[in-house]
Amino acid sequence: MAIKVKCPLCGSTMIAPDGSVGRDIRCTGCRAVFPIPEPREEPPAQRAERPLFENDPPHQADDSLPMALPDDDESRRYDDEPRRYDDRRDDDERDYDDEPRRRPVRRRRRRRPPPRPTRNVTLWIWVTFGVIVFMGFGCCGGVYLLLPGEEWQTHNSAAGGFSVELPAKPQSNMQLPDQQPGENMKVEGTMLWKRVEEYVVIYADIPPARIRGASADTILDEAVRGMETQGEVRRVVRQENIKVSGFPGREIEFVGKDGGTYLSRVIVADSKLYVLVAGGRFTRPGNASIRRFMNSFKITDAKLVQPAKW
Repeated sequence: MAIKVKCPLCGSTMIAPDGSVGRDIRCTGCRAVFPIPEPREEPPAQRAERPLFENDPPHQADDSLPMALPDDDESRRYDDEPRRYDDRRDDDERDYDDEPRRRPVRRRRRRRPPPRPTRNVTLWIWVTFGVIVFMGFGCCGGVYLLLPGEEWQTHNSAAGGFSVELPAKPQSNMQLPDQQPGENMKVEGTMLWKRVEEYVVIYADIPPARIRGASADTILDEAVRGMETQGEVRRVVRQENIKVSGFPGREIEFVGKDGGTYLSRVIVADSKLYVLVAGGRFTRPGNASIRRFMNSFKITDAKLVQPAKW
């Protein structure tokens, strides 16, 4: 006779084969394992069933009839043979239930690579650049100190018939940068390299006053116009009439194409034309050395005829 077993945990009802009291059984609902208890004998309950029809008497239950069981494979399996259990499966499940839950393994984040040492490289570049600049200025400063300064001396030109004071050693047939004087023109003077200033006297022979048709003023005007039109002069600042050793002349201040201030004097001395130029890229108006050079110029040629005062 099959034994009706009720799970103590979930209350599910199961049927075990006869003679299996005391053996372990697994609940088909909650999968709990418990021993099969002994069946309890209870008196059959007297229950009245509802009549099929209103006039029929109530039907009394007959306990002598066998109880109908569900016709399924599970009930037949329990009736035919005792249920077998896999102890290994129980142990595995018990072990699995007893083991604590493992935390999920967190992926280790890859550390970012350290920043490149651009700051140090930039610092070294600036330090190297500063050292180079310092050395460059040091070398330039050393060269500047080695350059000769002003050493004024009087230069007497026999060929030109003049005398002038120069701040450095005089040079005959001086070559001007980017300028080619004419065949009849000669250049004498000096270069003050410490301040990059040139001091030049240019002279040339012209027809004497009694032969030429142009007056001294006309020659001076043409000289100023020529200076304004040539490429070396950027702008004429001022001009004024002067006299040098009794001869008519004109003083012109202009700005060169290099941005420096230059002072020039054009003098018509009968059969000679003198042009004095002094200045440089870094020269500014009111230079005392240039003024000394201009004021020291004198015509010393005795053959020149001094014209009447005008």
